[in-house]
Amino acid sequence: MVEHSLGKGEVTGSNPVISSRFFVMLASAFDKRTVLAIAALAGVAVLAWFTMAADKVRLVTVVILGFFAFRIILGAMRRSVEENETREAHETHEDERE
Repeated sequence: MVEHSLGKGEVTGSNPVISSRFFVMLASAFDKRTVLAIAALAGVAVLAWFTMAADKVRLVTVVILGFFAFRIILGAMRRSVEENETREAHETHEDERE
């Protein structure tokens, strides 16, 4: 493992920071369908915010829409991870044949 000094005694290895891996995985998980679904939920949330009376119902509506957006993102990330695992298993199986 290669280590790089960050200063003040901090050291990082060659492995990327967990948060950067998360954002790379998140960006790679977004296909056109996921982006459209998130955009639609964002549009509905904006409409709900500006058309509903300012009370708890409006807040609950926006929170529920946010929950749906979170579920869509988690589903896209799960699909991405499963596709990567399948691809890696297939590549490993092909390497074993050679």
